[in-house]
Amino acid sequence: MKKNLLEIKWQAVVFGVYFVISLIQAYSDHPKEGIFLVELMDVVYVVFSECLLVNSLGNWLMPKYPYSKKPREFLFYLAFIYCIYVSFKYITIFPNSVDILRSYNGKQEENSLMFFFFYSTINVVITYLLAYGLYSIKRSFRIEKRANKLEKEVNQARLDILKNQINPHFLYNTLSYMYSQARPVSDNLAKSILMLSDMMRYSLNKTDASGMVLIEKEIEYIQNLIEIHRLRFDSDFHLNFEVEGILGNKKIVPLLLITFVENALKHGQINDAEKPILVRLVINHEFLQFSTWNQKQKGFKDVTTGIGLENTKKRLDIVYKNQYSLEIQDNENTFEVQLKILFL
Repeated sequence: MKKNLLEIKWQAVVFGVYFVISLIQAYSDHPKEGIFLVELMDVVYVVFSECLLVNSLGNWLMPKYPYSKKPREFLFYLAFIYCIYVSFKYITIFPNSVDILRSYNGKQEENSLMFFFFYSTINVVITYLLAYGLYSIKRSFRIEKRANKLEKEVNQARLDILKNQINPHFLYNTLSYMYSQARPVSDNLAKSILMLSDMMRYSLNKTDASGMVLIEKEIEYIQNLIEIHRLRFDSDFHLNFEVEGILGNKKIVPLLLITFVENALKHGQINDAEKPILVRLVINHEFLQFSTWNQKQKGFKDVTTGIGLENTKKRLDIVYKNQYSLEIQDNENTFEVQLKILFL
């Protein structure tokens, strides 16, 4: 809102100055007689039409239908704006504004109408260049502002990582000690500690130069999480995890899919054998499709903030931009996620 008000104020100043200059020019043609009402209205019409033309081109046509992406729509609406502009000037100004027309041939004849359209076309071209320059400047400011914001977020993320960083060697040694102590007591407990150790190692390991990991590592992480829950609830745990396709050397951003699985485990009905939680991953050479489906818990439900899903959406926007689609269906009794990612 503040941004729009600032632009309105800026345009009011610019076109206000343009209006005053036009009045001075009209007065200078016959200073003794002053400005006639017809000339005053002509100035108002000219300033109004120029204001509409600049805003139509710079604030609507160029941002919404850029020529590089939508050339047909751009040319169509450009021609439409041109026709509206020239028609408006013809209805409101021609043939009242005879000063310019007389400067062409000294009197108003058929050629004056031709000159009117020629002059209007030149005016549209000049205004288009002006609008494009203003649009480019505003776009540069937006890009710079977005880059500064992203840089701040990256720096803040680095600080958060450093703040919450755990010494990996201490963690591994501690889990190894717990595993050795748990083996004589309970095989399931020892197995859970071992899987937890693998999960922590995966979350702390470095990615490649592009920030990616092999999909098979992400799958192993999901499987370990599921197995820990299976050991915890024993026979009262029902979840189906399916993987289809050839993994090969396909890569993905680490810890991207796990949020949806954790959400299903936290809020889903895990003890219904007839309607188990469904987790499915399909991979081909161009994209992956990942989906989860679960019944919602009945009775008491854990309080959720939705931060995990929001953070995952932000990561998808940053890394994959327009190369993914995410559909979430939050119904009364069920929750479903459909994610499709094109490989980079």
